[in-house]
Amino acid sequence: EDCKHYFLPERPECRWLGFLPHREYRQRLRSASINLAWIDPYLSVQSYTGKLLEYLAAGRPVLMLGDPQCAAVELLQRSGLGLTVEVGDVEAILAALEKIARGDWHPQPDDSVIAPFSAPQQTAVLAAIFNEAILSLRRSSPQP
Repeated sequence: EDCKHYFLPERPECRWLGFLPHREYRQRLRSASINLAWIDPYLSVQSYTGKLLEYLAAGRPVLMLGDPQCAAVELLQRSGLGLTVEVGDVEAILAALEKIARGDWHPQPDDSVIAPFSAPQQTAVLAAIFNEAILSLRRSSPQP
């Protein structure tokens, strides 16, 4: 779907870039003054998204629109990178943007929360799960 119609022509600093190669997307996340994340209100309250993990890895401040009871919101707040506002609360979204524009919000990244969600750490956890599953299969398989 073409989203260009969501951006006002009188706001050239807000423009639709289309879909970007993943490398360029990650570079833009790392260089942004603030990133905007929207967590679907129908997403399980116990879930994280891969997108959120990429935002954490970028280490830049995040304004998240989401359900305050969502696990992703809780993780973002613990990371020290996030300011969260409920998706449909337009007044709170405007207040958050004004707070950011005034410089009244100072993110405090907490590497002890962020580091376990890095791609290398998550890959190591997944590899350990696979290795344990393979070892378990070998132990439970009848020997010839």
